[in-house]
Amino acid sequence: MKIYICQPMRDLTKEEILKERELGIKVAHVYYPEAEIINNFFDDYDENTSPLIYLARSCELMAQADLMLMLPFYFGTPGCDIESHIAEVYGIPRLLVNYVPDQNGDYIGISELKGKGYVGNAS
Repeated sequence: MKIYICQPMRDLTKEEILKERELGIKVAHVYYPEAEIINNFFDDYDENTSPLIYLARSCELMAQADLMLMLPFYFGTPGCDIESHIAEVYGIPRLLVNYVPDQNGDYIGISELKGKGYVGNAS
């Protein structure tokens, strides 16, 4: 199984995007431990480049996906809305995931989530 990660990037730095993506990859592997994650983060990412350039490149990668994993806060962001629509039209299943913040606003680790029954293996 190949998983494409859909995540908001607007107004985020490369570091912020990669941090959120890493958590998304951990979540993906909770549900699908053997899954291959499609690398749809571009090393040449630049906040000043038109998002349409990255969207076009992402669509080509999305064509390889068996599943789209949609990270929190995707709804209402132009690129994610378009990717979600494309996945729906072309029959790529979508899985929306949410993380649980602790009292400090940090995200609880995946192993903690599994232990509390928030996430588990999906079939």
